[in-house]
Amino acid sequence: MSFSSDVRNEILQFWQKKNCCKTTEIYGILLFGHKFSDNEIKIKTDNEELASHCRSIIKKVFDIVCDITESKGVYTVSIDKLHISDVKSKLGESNAINLSLLKCDNCFNAFLRGAFLSCGVISDPEKEYHLEFVVKNEGLAWELCKMIRTKGLDAKIIERRGKFVVYLKDSENIEDLLTMMNATNASLFIMNQKIIKQLRNNVNRITNFETANLQKSAQSAAKHIEAIEKLDKAGLLSTLPDELYKAAIARRDNFDLSLSELGKTLGLSRAGIYHRLDKIVKLASKI
Repeated sequence: MSFSSDVRNEILQFWQKKNCCKTTEIYGILLFGHKFSDNEIKIKTDNEELASHCRSIIKKVFDIVCDITESKGVYTVSIDKLHISDVKSKLGESNAINLSLLKCDNCFNAFLRGAFLSCGVISDPEKEYHLEFVVKNEGLAWELCKMIRTKGLDAKIIERRGKFVVYLKDSENIEDLLTMMNATNASLFIMNQKIIKQLRNNVNRITNFETANLQKSAQSAAKHIEAIEKLDKAGLLSTLPDELYKAAIARRDNFDLSLSELGKTLGLSRAGIYHRLDKIVKLASKI
């Protein structure tokens, strides 16, 4: 099951209490559905629960009983032609959003829920952050885009294959919109995914940093050991001043220690041990 399906199913669990909100939700579903004209009002979906939900609200709001037909996994809810004029007279025309239907603050959210149930899609947040409404009518798309922007959300619009797509890509905007549509679990899931991604990135950053440091330390230690062995083969190791001799032996016996750790074994700072080993490397290079 896709993340879009999960969001739709969560939205469907929320049942409107106020009649005005029931009206605006079914208005959003019908307006952005398969057909909403003077001759035909029809919703098509592959979600049987959504089809039943539409039929229930239509019965509550318009007192109309709709049949649900199914063909190859697609469920169709159609309003009888005898009742289309009654429905259109209550909801308005098909080429513009009837804002007068938004009676209370929650009506706005109910309308968005309906629009998403009809034409909304959201990407899996584990892959990317993207929520969109795919609208057939350009005028409706721009009106929906402007409505979403009134809530401070950065909605944008593009044309894709003859349809108009209202979309959001900012994760926080998507979280806010999902919360408005009563898909709070989906919103929280995105927040959790962001935290997981951030932790994963931090772990990778730390690992890469530590790996780079280990490689650098290993290369440095190898250079020291090579110099010490060169002096030893030349019979010069034991002739070194006491401070350099002790540093050489400490490095030879503790290949895996960092300079800071090696310095501590001799009571030296990192800079102190570095300078002594550097002298050893320079002496060996003269051989």
